[in-house]
Amino acid sequence: WKKFIVISAGAVFNFLLAIVLFFGLNATVGNLTYTNDPVIGNIIPGSAAEQAHLQSNDRILTIDGKKISTWDEIRPSLQGTANHGVTVVVDRDGETVETTVIPKMEQDSPKIGIYPSFTRESYSIGESLSLAVTRTGQTIVAMLSGLYDMIRGTQAAELSGPVGISQMAGTIAQSGFAPLLSFAAFLSINLGVINLLPLPVLDGGHLIIILAEAITGRKLPAKALMYIQMVGVALMVALFLYVTTQDIFRLL
Repeated sequence: WKKFIVISAGAVFNFLLAIVLFFGLNATVGNLTYTNDPVIGNIIPGSAAEQAHLQSNDRILTIDGKKISTWDEIRPSLQGTANHGVTVVVDRDGETVETTVIPKMEQDSPKIGIYPSFTRESYSIGESLSLAVTRTGQTIVAMLSGLYDMIRGTQAAELSGPVGISQMAGTIAQSGFAPLLSFAAFLSINLGVINLLPLPVLDGGHLIIILAEAITGRKLPAKALMYIQMVGVALMVALFLYVTTQDIFRLL
């Protein structure tokens, strides 16, 4: 049972770190909820939007002649426009402004580098802690559900390695420190969930072996344990090479 507690501690502290980060964000920043209004909240430096002189608080009226009423309509209206000039009309402080934006292809879709506006809701210390625990639990359930759907083949496997994660972190960091902390909490939960999967080398695999030894009352032979570890290392190396290759192809 001591081994079980020690090996479980890594994943447990991943979840505790997420709770602490979410709690700090809830208590200081509050809950930031993105709105569906077509109003620009932030613009990524160096993006197509910045080059076209779009500004925060601009309300997008039309894209390439298509009327935009909600934020969800922006992405479909940009399909097929990568590397082509697109006319964007915005309302800026009651004045209609027209500009040309050249969307860039990023992660299989054309983007112009804008984030939606958001509303802020403040919480007490107790509410902040309760929401942090709830959000962590919901994220764990969502991840497990997503993994289950990937195994069943009902959902496409979307995997990222160090290259993809660093790219996402860089993009999110441009929108502010609070979103970056939220992303760090999400990564911590992700690491905890993955580490508890019942696969060799991972903590989950060690926990399965400890449970098997506890039930049978016998230790696993050293040779069998070595073979299990070798298979686990081979699987992890193969997975690392696969996701890194996918990340590089996305960048190219």
